[in-house]
Amino acid sequence: MKSLLKPAAILTAPLLTFAAAMAQPVENGTLAEKMAPLSWMAGEWRGTVTVHKRDRSVNELVHTERAGHMLSRDVMVVEGRAYEPDGSESFNAFGIISYNPYAEAYEIRAYTGGNAGTYPLRLTETGYEWSVPAGPGATVDYVATYDGETWSETGTYVNGEMRFETVSFTVEKIGSTEWPAAGKVPME
Repeated sequence: MKSLLKPAAILTAPLLTFAAAMAQPVENGTLAEKMAPLSWMAGEWRGTVTVHKRDRSVNELVHTERAGHMLSRDVMVVEGRAYEPDGSESFNAFGIISYNPYAEAYEIRAYTGGNAGTYPLRLTETGYEWSVPAGPGATVDYVATYDGETWSETGTYVNGEMRFETVSFTVEKIGSTEWPAAGKVPME
């Protein structure tokens, strides 16, 4: 029995140490302060998106974004949708932007079309940048800007010397929203 207990203790000790470290609360307000530069995103947005397809055709659609704070402003939740001329939805994406105080870095957890991943996000003077792997040696690099009135974001496929735009949207704020924090399930 001794031989089984020793390996279990060796494996369990680091896990308990990690769990204890992660259980330490982050200083109150720290995350909200780190997320403040992205507060401009909060609200409902509408505009257009241009999708560049593999056959080199271009599709222009109505595009919407809605974004809001959760967890006492510690995270930003974002949902994007694109609509065909007949009103049917052709694209839907969801993301959660947060600041990781342990890594001292921003990240985005993104979901779309059955794909999901967590990627580094870098704040810039006018917005943010992030990249998604797109095959061996390739990425789609996203650059978002906010000029005080419009939010624009462009995705560019990059593989060595090959570069081409895949998607770009420009939206204007059409209103505020309490999404996603509104409508909490009450205690009773």
